[in-house]
Amino acid sequence: MAGTVLTNKGLALITKLVAAQATLSFSRVAVGTGTIPSGYNPQEMAGLSAYKMDAVIESYGVSDSQTDVAYLVAQVSSIGVSSGFAITEAGVFATDPDDGEILYAYLDLTTDPQYIYADTDAISKFAEITFNVLIGSVERVTAIVSPGALVKKKDFELLKDKVDGLENPEFDDSGSVTGIASFPDFLSKVVSTMPIFQFYRDLKAGLQFVLHAGQLVNNCTSTATDLPLAAAQGKVLMDLYTQLNIVKIK
Repeated sequence: MAGTVLTNKGLALITKLVAAQATLSFSRVAVGTGTIPSGYNPQEMAGLSAYKMDAVIESYGVSDSQTDVAYLVAQVSSIGVSSGFAITEAGVFATDPDDGEILYAYLDLTTDPQYIYADTDAISKFAEITFNVLIGSVERVTAIVSPGALVKKKDFELLKDKVDGLENPEFDDSGSVTGIASFPDFLSKVVSTMPIFQFYRDLKAGLQFVLHAGQLVNNCTSTATDLPLAAAQGKVLMDLYTQLNIVKIK
């Protein structure tokens, strides 16, 4: 059987939620090792034939091309699996305000089973199942996305490219920032949530008002009129001034 089948309880839930303008909440996804009983309509399924384990919901949303269809991406891996098994069925569960959790949609995988190895085996397995389920005119859809979902290779590569782009970041290094005319001005702009690039930009502007050793005059030959006198040189001059006063008194 191809595709995800909406169960009768799922269809009834859509009707109920549309009338109440309520949110469709997907509670979990599960996988099993059973099959549809002979002569049984999958729309009448109330649960999996042979439940094995819950899957991890990696993401969900509403289709861009079909607003009456939602998608859920579920993951199953060898982590925590004590004995290998073949996934032959999967189900999407949702919360009914009256009946509690129901099997919303059923997926028959007997023609394309996915084998999951035990986590003690040398070979591990990761399976990803995408469900496309009818939601009708339901306006809002939610699902419990697990923080433990595995990152897909394409998503990892995309994130890696973004991080690599920060290896040699650029910022405004002109040293001129409106509102910073003194070092206290810079300090007043430093807050715990300021962006890092803004901090470096403001820091360069603020440091222009901070003295460093190369700006101090430590001799008596400089003709610079805009540089401060070093304390040590100031003491030398003060000692000489004191000696002159002593000579004058004598």
